[in-house]
Amino acid sequence: MKIVKILIAFIIIIGTGIGVAIGFLLNKEEVPTFTATATVIERRSAKEVVVRLNEEPEEKINDELIVYSNIFSVNDQVEIRYSKKREKYIVNKVKARANTNAQKSDLVSKVAADPTMIKYTGTLGSISKETNIAVMPVQLFGQDFELMSEMEFYNLKHNSLNPVIDKDEKITITLLEDFKVVSLENITSDQRIFLPYTIVNQTITFNGIGEGIYSLKLNFRKQNIINYIFT
Repeated sequence: MKIVKILIAFIIIIGTGIGVAIGFLLNKEEVPTFTATATVIERRSAKEVVVRLNEEPEEKINDELIVYSNIFSVNDQVEIRYSKKREKYIVNKVKARANTNAQKSDLVSKVAADPTMIKYTGTLGSISKETNIAVMPVQLFGQDFELMSEMEFYNLKHNSLNPVIDKDEKITITLLEDFKVVSLENITSDQRIFLPYTIVNQTITFNGIGEGIYSLKLNFRKQNIINYIFT
């Protein structure tokens, strides 16, 4: 009798586990996503703008499509990836449509003037080697951003790609806010190398390569991933 009770309990546990797994898989049903070009039609605040699709989709969108950044101006053209979740349309990714040097330079200036980017520039408390820094958004409030390559962005901002950090030089970077490292890379014209590093408290330490630029992507609160670029 005791064996039968144990067997029944075992069957119940297994059945419950299978039910939970099936429910999890059903809830993870893929959300359809769409890609379209759009125009910025309104600057809502210092941290968000409204965009309108250039072509009306098959299913009419009544929701305002919000981009959580101030790096675009009214009439700017962007490419967006958006999805419908719980009957509401949301923007998942924004790609800048800056093709000329003038457009790209203008975009770099707007990034530098964006309040959120100014905040994260100040979040980098200190770096042991004097070098110029360029700060570029990767993700803001859960939205992915694609502007241009790190080398192009840095060169447009500082008009130089000359390396400042020497080979095997020990570099320390201290942040003023909690973070998680997404990646630390050295980038040249023909390769990207992931660099080893250590973290003690809020200080990152690594050794220089002596060429190229460095890309340090950090994940902060509110799903904000920021790319710190330096030489």
